[in-house]
Amino acid sequence: MKISNHAVKWWFIIACIGFYTQQAIAAVVICQDEACFALRAADCNAATQYTTPEIAGAQVRYSILGSHNNFCDIDMVYTQHPNPNWMHKPLLFTIDADGDIDAQIKSAVAACLEGQGGKWLCDGPFYSKAGDAENPTAPVAASEPPCGVDVAEESPPLYPMPRNGQWGYVTRDGEWAIEPRWAYAEPFSEARAIVDNGGAWGVIDRRGNYVLEPILSSSVCETSSGNRHVCQSPMQTYSQGCSKANIQKDGSPHPFFVDRAGRFWLDDELPEQLGAKDVWDFGRFSGGRAWFQVMGDNLQESFGWIDAQGKVVLNDEFSGAGQFIDGRAPAASGGKYSWAYIDTDGNPVLPDRWKFNGARAFSEGLAAAEVKPYRWMYFNSEGSIQVENVTLTPPREVLGKTMNVAVFQAAGDFHNGLAPVFPAMMFDAEELIYVRPDGTEAFAPASKLGLTVCQASSLPEFRDGLVQLLVADEGAECGDARPGQATVEGENVHYIYVDTAGTIVLQETD
Repeated sequence: MKISNHAVKWWFIIACIGFYTQQAIAAVVICQDEACFALRAADCNAATQYTTPEIAGAQVRYSILGSHNNFCDIDMVYTQHPNPNWMHKPLLFTIDADGDIDAQIKSAVAACLEGQGGKWLCDGPFYSKAGDAENPTAPVAASEPPCGVDVAEESPPLYPMPRNGQWGYVTRDGEWAIEPRWAYAEPFSEARAIVDNGGAWGVIDRRGNYVLEPILSSSVCETSSGNRHVCQSPMQTYSQGCSKANIQKDGSPHPFFVDRAGRFWLDDELPEQLGAKDVWDFGRFSGGRAWFQVMGDNLQESFGWIDAQGKVVLNDEFSGAGQFIDGRAPAASGGKYSWAYIDTDGNPVLPDRWKFNGARAFSEGLAAAEVKPYRWMYFNSEGSIQVENVTLTPPREVLGKTMNVAVFQAAGDFHNGLAPVFPAMMFDAEELIYVRPDGTEAFAPASKLGLTVCQASSLPEFRDGLVQLLVADEGAECGDARPGQATVEGENVHYIYVDTAGTIVLQETD
């Protein structure tokens, strides 16, 4: 009978584990902390185990198997994990007992779980699983927070696109990188994307593999006049390693975070400072912080901020909150005309008193603030007005008058050097314009391309060099169609992507 190389390999691994187990069966040492485990690993004392504290719904047991050729074999297994398919599958790796034990274990686990065995000689069922998916998890260490740290993303961008009522992802050249199979697909961020599998939401990697199976349900749904049932995503785009999720639990909002491995954080138990509060929502992590919303008596809202450890760094003494970017965040204190930009200590600094009617977070060095109702301007980091109005190119004819400049009735964030705005005099016509940081018009989908943008008031922003627009077919109207859902047969709309020059580079096809 011929035995395959694969079978021989696994026979050898099982034999090794059995040998080590027989050696260690007499006395297993259970370490209570990382220091104990590192000390015994330095001598490669077999029959030593350490189970990490539970963090973000995951818990890991490390075991020292034994030594060979001056190296030490370690076994790791998930004893708890939000994804049950990841549990109880051994991952084996080898470290140099003469080196920094803690650093080596973290580096080995990170490499193995990304499918890159290399010098760590990774093996085992979970390593085989890891090699089938891109970045299936992050290094597991109880001392490392899952959120609040920037994640580099160097891969070519992928763009969500529908086809025949289902969503997938295309490259900028229009090639299908991930075939359509979801009811809706959101943009990638930090190599993770949120998808709707017919009412249940999950998270995928860039290969289309789930890192979080579709198990989250939306609590915000509505039915259009055309009897179309549409639900909002219960998650937000990934930022600094995590996505904020919010579902219904026991009849109330239940916010928490999902890291890039699909693990939950601040889900079952909140830190002591938050545990006594009725927390209804969190914001996205940026600048190592995320805002939280507390609901008080008579539905009185208040906001504060936590850091990446879940510690409250600014108490819920604010009436509005936004993201920290470069040490500044939009915040409100009081009622009307109560917004300003605060520093990390919570003091208003741009300006030095509460005076704006509304404010958005900084992006690309500029922030949009509502200086009075329906009058927006862009400010720089010094607090000076950067863009007060847009120079229209070409000028527009509005109510029998020629307009060369226009002020902003609504304004979005700058991305890829452009921001979406609605000029005040053209708001009713939904004349969406993309403006440059010097206040000049880059292009307008209606004027330049002859397009009717559906739900243009949502101010669609650029991402990865392109902006996604839902537009009506030539001579048609949008009807009930809106961004964030697949087009269906009979609707006179389709999706396109436009570059910063105002050129259509991608569009939906059958």
